[in-house]
Amino acid sequence: MTYHTQSGTALAIAIFLALHAPPSAAATDVPAAPTHTFDQALASDYQALSSAESAQGDERDAATYAERAAAASAGQPTAPDEIILRQPFLKDRYVDELSTAHDRLLGALAKTARNDAPAAAARAQTSFDCWLEQASEDLQPEDIAACKQSFMTAMNTVERAMQPVAQAAPPEPPAPPPAPEAGTKITSLAGTNFDFDKATLRPEGADKLNQAVEVLREHTSVLVNVEGHTDNVGSDAYNQALSERRAQTVVDYLVGKGIDASRLRPTGYGESRPAESNDTGEGRAHNRRVDLVVAKAK
Repeated sequence: MTYHTQSGTALAIAIFLALHAPPSAAATDVPAAPTHTFDQALASDYQALSSAESAQGDERDAATYAERAAAASAGQPTAPDEIILRQPFLKDRYVDELSTAHDRLLGALAKTARNDAPAAAARAQTSFDCWLEQASEDLQPEDIAACKQSFMTAMNTVERAMQPVAQAAPPEPPAPPPAPEAGTKITSLAGTNFDFDKATLRPEGADKLNQAVEVLREHTSVLVNVEGHTDNVGSDAYNQALSERRAQTVVDYLVGKGIDASRLRPTGYGESRPAESNDTGEGRAHNRRVDLVVAKAK
């Protein structure tokens, strides 16, 4: 422990504040050093602290801080001083405040302080060591206050830099497509629906109906006409009944997929509404179909 003269105290404050305090009394942030890593800033600050102690004649602490500067320069920075190491010389009135500051500093260093605010984090550490050392000597109130103020200013900067960036609100989900209008044909099972004289749904027809299921799930207010058709082979009465069975087969399939039966209106048109000519086998195959046509919204 070194007993400082008043002139030494003034010199120490001048050197320390020149390197550690804000550039003006109105400023609140520590000057930024974007090109410095935490280790580089720590080495620079410990060297400044060593010089200030040496100027006051405290060669023991000057040597300690010089060693810490060298370690930081070599990429092996030291931790802040532990209060217990100086507690035999520390008056009780300083312990609580220094303990709180120590925990605050260690908490920041354990997180992202070294990356988010390297210069300010280094300054907080060296200022804490200065504050603890000056408080343990308890000879120069001005030095204690200067080191404490430097610590507080640096820690405020560190903690602001570590605050998480507010997350942008998630984008609004896209608006669903408008419901299909009345008369819109959702799908037609022409050519893939039914074999000749059959009301059994073919696999290809089921694939098309699965697409219609998605539309009906998305627009739950839509009512659908399920229109069954046949080719012209057979009597009108037989084809009418067959078209109704085909329409009902499709309704049963859609209900099995979770579509409310009250939304589905099966109707048979027999051979009365051909989509293509019945003069060819291909045309007749397309006429053996079921069309799903939007009736209206509920």
